[in-house]
Amino acid sequence: MRYGINRTVSMRSLSIRVKNIMAALSRTDITRKTLC
Repeated sequence: MRYGINRTVSMRSLSIRVKNIMAALSRTDITRKTLC
C-alpha cells in the first residue's frame, strides 16, 4: 500500500468535508439573518 497517496486522498476528502460544513454554516447564518 502506498501510504503517501492514501494520505493525500484522505486530506482531499477532509477538505471537501470541511468545505461542505462551512457552506452549511453560512447557509444557516443567512437564514438566521433573514429570520431576525
